[in-house]
Amino acid sequence: MTLRIRLLFRILPLVLLPWNQVQGARLIALGDLPGGITNSVALAISGDGTAVAGFSASVLGSEPFRWTLAEGMIGLGDLPGGRSDLGVAYGISEDGSVVVGGSPSTVNTEAFRWTAGTGMVGLGDFPGGRTGSSAQDVSDDGTVVVGYGESAQGIEAFRWTAATGMVGLGDLPGGRFWSSASGVSANGQVIVGFATVAEGNVAFRWTAATGMVPLGELPGGGFASAANGVSADGSVVVGHSTSAVGIEAIRWTATSGLTSLGRLEGGFAGDYAYMASGTGRIIVGQAQGPDRGEAFVWTQQLGMRSLWTLLVRAGINPADSGWTNLDEADGVSTDGLRIAGYGQRFGKIEGFFADLSAPLEWVTTETGLELRWGGLYPLQHSTSLNPENWVTIPNAESPYPVTPTDASGFYRLDLLGEIPTP
Repeated sequence: MTLRIRLLFRILPLVLLPWNQVQGARLIALGDLPGGITNSVALAISGDGTAVAGFSASVLGSEPFRWTLAEGMIGLGDLPGGRSDLGVAYGISEDGSVVVGGSPSTVNTEAFRWTAGTGMVGLGDFPGGRTGSSAQDVSDDGTVVVGYGESAQGIEAFRWTAATGMVGLGDLPGGRFWSSASGVSANGQVIVGFATVAEGNVAFRWTAATGMVPLGELPGGGFASAANGVSADGSVVVGHSTSAVGIEAIRWTATSGLTSLGRLEGGFAGDYAYMASGTGRIIVGQAQGPDRGEAFVWTQQLGMRSLWTLLVRAGINPADSGWTNLDEADGVSTDGLRIAGYGQRFGKIEGFFADLSAPLEWVTTETGLELRWGGLYPLQHSTSLNPENWVTIPNAESPYPVTPTDASGFYRLDLLGEIPTP
């Protein structure tokens, strides 16, 4: 028998959590739009963790959607003149009010920007193109959109604002004029993606001051890397690269350069990092095995861990609500605690919203006393409330057994370095 008791022990847990992060861990199936087959995929989550964007099968075919806990899944429609079967939402603003993606229009797929007030508005394409553009991400305030478009020369990454329209980011030296922007920082000043050079594809990071700068690849990779996302502050780039051992998820900073995130336990041999939290402390993506994908979460302390395992340790078993696998994690909130992706549920593909913001909770079991929490942030201990006395407990994972020698002082989660100051 397991008895859950909150905050009743002489070991006082001090949990520094904002008010909207104390509801506990949960995994929510997003459902799908009416009229189509049962199928939905979540590809992005707002920075504040309140809204999710992606696509779902509907009477229109593949239709972009916006989902919130209060409203559920709402279809965003498509652009005028389109074939109504290929719409996808790839990015969403900080508060969830702006959604961007690609939708069929009169000729081909066209980048769009959606708000509740304007509906879906096409962003056009480069001169000479055949309307083959797509928006991949948007800044926190929704004013800067990035993606790729087509010109007479080829495919080119772009940065769009209402004032400038679609502006090309160019290409890497020696490139074949094929580049795509996949992520943008919160302020719209740092853009990441990949560009094709003579030897293959290379991840890049772009600013107005530096232009497009290649980030390289892992040793033995042979020019095959891509940047899929960037932290809100622009300091951490995530993506994937081939190496001497296969495809590996990567993390780049100006200090460390390009590094591997390691491997998920269980023999996975192809890993892709898709998004990072506000300062890059938490990264999400997919580890690919021979017959399935596995959504992962990476932190410096824990390394790469299965999202399924983290949910179980936080007290949520996905199998109890019909999930057989969580295939891919595509988006993560600024604080790193809310995650969007898709998996297999009741034999169908369905988007999910995972919340790992569970506060510290004391649990008495047959073997003793345990601390449980969402599992992402390090557990810290102090013998007093003096800020200088907090010490991170090495390798502490939820559930954490509290031994008699530990039964004194105070516990908290290390959240202060990630949550933005109001």
